[in-house]
Amino acid sequence: WKKAPADQPIFAQFQLSGGKNRKAKSHADPEQVVLPPYYPDHPVLRQDWAKYLDSWVKTDEEVGRILADLEKAGRLDATAVFLWTDHGVSHLRGKQFLYEEGILVPLVIRLPNKQRAGTVRNDLIEHIDVAACSLKLAGIKIPGNVQGRDFLADDYKPRKFVFAARDRCDETVDVLRCVRGSRYKYVRNFMSHVSHAQPSQYKDGKKIVQVIRGLYEEGKLNEQQSRPFLPRRPPEELYDLQADPHELVNLATDPKLRDRLADMRKVLHQHMTETRDMGLIPEPILEDVGREAGNKYLAFLKKDRGEQTLRLIEAITAGEANDGAKLLEYAKSPDPATRYWAAVWLGVNKTTEGKAALLTLSADPVPTVRIGATQALCKFGDLGQMKVLVEHIEDPNLLVGMFALRAIEELGDAGKASREAIASAQKSKYEFSRRIARRLTGKLR
Repeated sequence: WKKAPADQPIFAQFQLSGGKNRKAKSHADPEQVVLPPYYPDHPVLRQDWAKYLDSWVKTDEEVGRILADLEKAGRLDATAVFLWTDHGVSHLRGKQFLYEEGILVPLVIRLPNKQRAGTVRNDLIEHIDVAACSLKLAGIKIPGNVQGRDFLADDYKPRKFVFAARDRCDETVDVLRCVRGSRYKYVRNFMSHVSHAQPSQYKDGKKIVQVIRGLYEEGKLNEQQSRPFLPRRPPEELYDLQADPHELVNLATDPKLRDRLADMRKVLHQHMTETRDMGLIPEPILEDVGREAGNKYLAFLKKDRGEQTLRLIEAITAGEANDGAKLLEYAKSPDPATRYWAAVWLGVNKTTEGKAALLTLSADPVPTVRIGATQALCKFGDLGQMKVLVEHIEDPNLLVGMFALRAIEELGDAGKASREAIASAQKSKYEFSRRIARRLTGKLR
């Protein structure tokens, strides 16, 4: 705006470094910080949390300089300023996960001429609402297909629920969804058969995660602090945020809250179908579907997408309930995504009747389904199937190769049968395949 004419409307966005800056000037005393109870009291964690608080002081200073520049330019009283973050602190339960530490973020607004100054609101809003609000402030009509709401409007109706999601982050495949109301929050772990703290170069490279994992391996964490490292997760989590703001007590199995659980589950499923959520379609399959349709967004427009989402939820739920009959039925589905999840859960449950179906799926025309079935057969002890996983490492669809490498990694010691292929995968065109290959090479030495 410094070079713009005085009467020229402006729009600017700044990416502040403060929130990510762990080298900011020290203000917080590590001995005085209060750690969340789901983290162990350890000097490394105290120091990290103190630096996190210091980073907010840095952010405050950066915002102050921007406001000073606006004032110097004579624009401050005619400008709306929004401050928010994209996610919470980058900690074990924070960034990339759906606990409050990861999704509860600040939103601070300064309106022209200090309108509504000092107002504090507890509305449930989403990032997309900032877009709608910005359009309205600029005098632009909010298009009908914009899902955001103008929360500054006189006729604004607060949301009853907000939603959050997490899918693959880098090389770590996961599928989580949540719905949060004013008091209760429901989290759905669609990959409950794997650990919360799956291998991740990004997360595992942090000293804080290394310390917590080390304490877990030494048996020095309590039950709540140990949860991220358990081999499996509960499919559903329900928290009373009013009584339990740190989300320590999972109420999903509480008989008194059975109706609440069912209601929030229904709200989430309805949202997933209405928005045609494609997160349950394995990403390599989605990549192929996108190529066939022209792009993934054209694939998104298919009218039966919501029906497919419900079917995939049902297939995963059948696996979690160890419903072999339903899984065998889903294994014959014409939809490859459904066949994939059937294969995954037949392998997790390792039932005798499931092995024959897995042998059929191991010859499936879709590579991702073959990977799911082959990994499952290896869990039955049929390590001769490992060659199928190895063959897919160099698939032209780079996501297929990554899925194959991750399947080998999940098999643990069984994956040692493919040492040479893993070494070769360190030269993959795909960075995230290379990450898994490097990690596996270190374990196989």
